[in-house]
Order: sequence, then C-alpha cells, then structure tokens
Amino acid sequence: MNLIFLDNYIDQFNMIKHDVIKYLELEADASLLSPKKISKMKDSLLKEFNAKEKSMLKLQRQFEYRAVQYLKNEKDGTMKKYIEIRTE
Repeated sequence: MNLIFLDNYIDQFNMIKHDVIKYLELEADASLLSPKKISKMKDSLLKEFNAKEKSMLKLQRQFEYRAVQYLKNEKDGTMKKYIEIRTE
C-alpha cells in the first residue's frame, strides 16, 4: 500500500467532512421548519465522521512501525526465525 495515497485519502475525507458539517450548519440556520432535526443530524454525522477519522489515523500509525526479520542458528543445529517490531 502506498502511504501517499492514504495521506491523500485522509485529506479528502477531512475536506468532505468539513463541507458536509458546514452545509448542515448553514441549513440549520436557514431552516424555518426543522432546525433542531438538522442539528441532530449534524451531531450524529459528526460523531460518525470522528469515529471513521480515528480509525483511519489508527491504520496510518500501524504503517509507521518497521518489522525486521532475522534467522538465528541454535546450538542444536536448528534455525529459528525472529521478527522484531521497531518504532524508530
């Protein structure tokens, strides 16, 4: 997976989130019939957007780790494979 595409995807997601929330805020201000319903919709969508954004950032952080694999000869003649996860 190319991390540049993931960064672009997160940036686009944030732009869409901003546009949708701003649109709902403006509609709630302009609405004469149901501003409370629109505000509730905005609040629920904001919670969903924040949960998805948190999930995407968690996924992005998982790619920041580096896995190093190495083989080690044991005294009995067998080889063991080790995997080390580094955060550097």
